[in-house]
Amino acid sequence: MKLVDKLLLFLYLIILTAIFLFIIVIPTGYIPEYLVNTILEGIRSAWYYQIAAAAFIVINIRLMASLFSGDGTQKFGVVKLTPEGEINISNDTIKSLVLRTSSQVRGVRDVKVFIRPAKDKINIYIRLLIVPDMNIPQTVKEIQESVKGYIESIAEIPVGEVKVAVMDIASGTKLRVE
Repeated sequence: MKLVDKLLLFLYLIILTAIFLFIIVIPTGYIPEYLVNTILEGIRSAWYYQIAAAAFIVINIRLMASLFSGDGTQKFGVVKLTPEGEINISNDTIKSLVLRTSSQVRGVRDVKVFIRPAKDKINIYIRLLIVPDMNIPQTVKEIQESVKGYIESIAEIPVGEVKVAVMDIASGTKLRVE
């Protein structure tokens, strides 16, 4: 959702909240009956209330359209400028490289990768399972070093941090023979 849409939504919700509060307060008697009747007569006879209602309908349609439609463009993880032109490396490409590298580490199973582009680098978050009887800190360090080195050498993208979360011990899997 774009900034304009967020601002419209904020103003729209404030106005709707005020209207609904007015409707809630009417039966309590805090607002005199003659004032309520005057407002309702004004709504019936004034053209600008109709324009306000039409504006609310247009805002409704715009907000619903912005909720259900995407940007239409693929969001790239990294854009690099070279003398020959622009290089776009998508987050999916980076994920594939990280999956390939981390899956090659002995004892690692079921790898999930999340990429968070930062201002001048990317941060990589990896969730995985490790087979039993593996040294977890040593394996995690090996994953971090290999992923960071591979991404920086192959894609020439600076890597800020590589966080690895070992979610569980992999059960029912056989260790591969090397």
